[in-house]
Amino acid sequence: MEQFTPFEKKIMNSYKNFTNVYYDPEKKRQFDKWIKDGTIEKTWIEIYKKIPIETHINELLFVQNYDQNSIITEMNEYIENKLTK
Repeated sequence: MEQFTPFEKKIMNSYKNFTNVYYDPEKKRQFDKWIKDGTIEKTWIEIYKKIPIETHINELLFVQNYDQNSIITEMNEYIENKLTK
């Protein structure tokens, strides 16, 4: 976790122990402020940029080696078969 800033570590730990944040009025007030101004979302984006994505997940999410027309045709055939039975 050395690649993360102290604030990023704080955000990650706050999610791991969210009940501690939620039930402490002062922490909840600060956390709610960060949610409203977008700080939490921006921080999570930076965190995710630093976490490597495993190859098999990367291929599923980001690499599209599929022919869209064949997928649409296949889905149409599947729907037609399910609706006619």
